[in-house]
Amino acid sequence: MTLILAFFLSKKLKGAPFIRGVYFMPTVISAVLCSVIFTNLFQYFGYFNDLFLKLGIISEPIDWYANKWSAMTVLVASSVWKNFGTNVLLFTAALTNVPDELYEAADIDGAGPFKKFINITVPMIAPVFQTILLLAINGTLHVGEFIVTMTNGAPGGATHTVGSYILVNYVPGFSSGTVDIGYGAAISIITSIIYGLVAFGYNKISARLQNVY
Repeated sequence: MTLILAFFLSKKLKGAPFIRGVYFMPTVISAVLCSVIFTNLFQYFGYFNDLFLKLGIISEPIDWYANKWSAMTVLVASSVWKNFGTNVLLFTAALTNVPDELYEAADIDGAGPFKKFINITVPMIAPVFQTILLLAINGTLHVGEFIVTMTNGAPGGATHTVGSYILVNYVPGFSSGTVDIGYGAAISIITSIIYGLVAFGYNKISARLQNVY
């Protein structure tokens, strides 16, 4: 989706600067503020329940945070909305830097839009794919503020990630009661090892992507 929007924005369409401002706005606000916005949108008497009731889509309000999958859907939607602008910005910059001479040469050779995209666009923006993949992995592994602010692990801890679980249970000042710092440190060490393995896998994938361009 981000690549498609970036493709149209790179064509210097009318109103493109305004669209860039709209999609990039969520990026400049804090994750906590983003969480508050989505919490209000999807709460029991929130905007979406009210809208769906008026449209006749549902007969009674949905408790979005009472079910694991609906709560995870809201968390994913808020995270995507928060980071959407960054990915579009990177793709737009990459597409803008692709030389027009390559497309002109492809047109002379009779290449269609699909072949030009696969054989020219994708190899030329492959480095940006690497950057976005790195940011996506890093954001996924470190996500925590969305969960603590929006669900605090509810329902029943089903939406906790490792980061949010450690934060609310083993960090003094955030957890309630006596904190077992030793157990929390053990979880952190094991998590760090897993993150190291993920980083090793990323380096392998990154090396293969370098063969594309």
